[in-house]
Amino acid sequence: MNTVQSQTNALQNQQKQIDQLINQLKDVQDKSTAGAAASSAAVTVPNPTPPAGVPSFYSDAGSFLIPGTKTTMKVGGFAKLDVSYDLNAGIGEPGSQSLGINSAAIATGKNGFSLPGTQAAHQIDRYQMSARTSRIALQTNTPTELGNVKFFLEGDFQGGGTGNQSSSNSAPFRFRQAYGTLGNWTLGETFTLWQDRATLPGSWDISSGAGMEGGKRTPVIQYRLDLDPEQKNQISFGLENPVNDFQGADTETFSTATYTMPTNNVTKAPDYLMRFAHNWSGGRVYATTLLRYLEVNDAGSIDPAYALTGKNMTVHGSALGWGLNLGGKLYTGVGHKNNNVVYRLIGGQGISSYINAGNAFSAVINRTGSLNTVPVAGYTVAYQHWFSDQWQANAIFGQQHVWNPNTLLGPTLTQGLQKNLSELDINAVWFPYPWVQMGPSYYYAATDVVKGYNLTGVPGTTRLTSGTAAHDHRFMYSTIIGF
Repeated sequence: MNTVQSQTNALQNQQKQIDQLINQLKDVQDKSTAGAAASSAAVTVPNPTPPAGVPSFYSDAGSFLIPGTKTTMKVGGFAKLDVSYDLNAGIGEPGSQSLGINSAAIATGKNGFSLPGTQAAHQIDRYQMSARTSRIALQTNTPTELGNVKFFLEGDFQGGGTGNQSSSNSAPFRFRQAYGTLGNWTLGETFTLWQDRATLPGSWDISSGAGMEGGKRTPVIQYRLDLDPEQKNQISFGLENPVNDFQGADTETFSTATYTMPTNNVTKAPDYLMRFAHNWSGGRVYATTLLRYLEVNDAGSIDPAYALTGKNMTVHGSALGWGLNLGGKLYTGVGHKNNNVVYRLIGGQGISSYINAGNAFSAVINRTGSLNTVPVAGYTVAYQHWFSDQWQANAIFGQQHVWNPNTLLGPTLTQGLQKNLSELDINAVWFPYPWVQMGPSYYYAATDVVKGYNLTGVPGTTRLTSGTAAHDHRFMYSTIIGF
């Protein structure tokens, strides 16, 4: 009897312990759910890719597990067709505009604005079709004790080479991005930290508009420090590939077999970048700083190209470039939940390769053979309106100005040198099905230069000097079909 009673008491005690454990587990689950809901309500980090014109490869949706491993793989891509009509001489390829001055403005067949009076300016009413901005991407993701290990490879068909439109419309393949991540580290070639891709306005054109930070892709070492578990506050650091882009700078070139070093400059240190970002339910704001070292060094040779004083001289000097990029994406809270305003305010000296500054230089060589950095500033404002989950419209306007040191450049180099640039981009996007996008866009772009081109003796011209202002109206229709 005592044995039975003892077993009964033991079972009752075990049942009580089980009930207590169940209640404790329920409390933990309730708190976890409430905390997750609160975090979700407290912050919404904007998607890291633009909402129009470029589908996202950055999520894991559509991935599959590689058998026998912990690695998931995702293969994606899209075919993008851009059809454009320019009322004026045109601003380059559809879907990938060029806002610089036509580098051979007294001739025909080059990208960029064509100044009035030049031969290229006579070739108006241009119709074009292109699918070269189509892309293919591969992504893998592997969980480890140190965080997720991610590999990303992306390419398009805008490479240089022998493609033509006369027969097969062949277009050489090029790689756009090739990088890996480990936790919050990113190493490889991808977009510069200078461009905040989480707050880009929606555009069908893959090139940065006037007043925007340039979207160059470059070798990088980047690290993001999350200051809180919800990722509301983040500091990112970047070391990026340096490029000397002063007036007359020689650049590295490489082909399948060779790599040619520059002849009149030396890169001594990476470009240093740091960004602070704050995310909350109303959007995202950020501030990015940039510091870079520029150096000209012709190795002691006598180079008359820099003879600004009328005498041959050797050139060896350096300068520091700096930049500040302030921007954000703010949800309006009116109408559709995704309606938002995007803004940019950018300024600095010696940062032409980091801003869509047309054909401006980061620095010029002064009369002592050293470098003077060139100031530049710009702004962009954009509004995105969602009529429904399948329809959106975007209006984007930007301007920028370059303070060129004209007295140091002389009369020849100031010909066709841009000082002001502005652009209006109005577009619409329809999402009839997942991975299908289509819509029209209108662009108005305008620029003016320091000095017109000397057209003396140029065939087909009726004036001695070209105009100093150019503009273009572009109408475009784009479609994306992806997987």
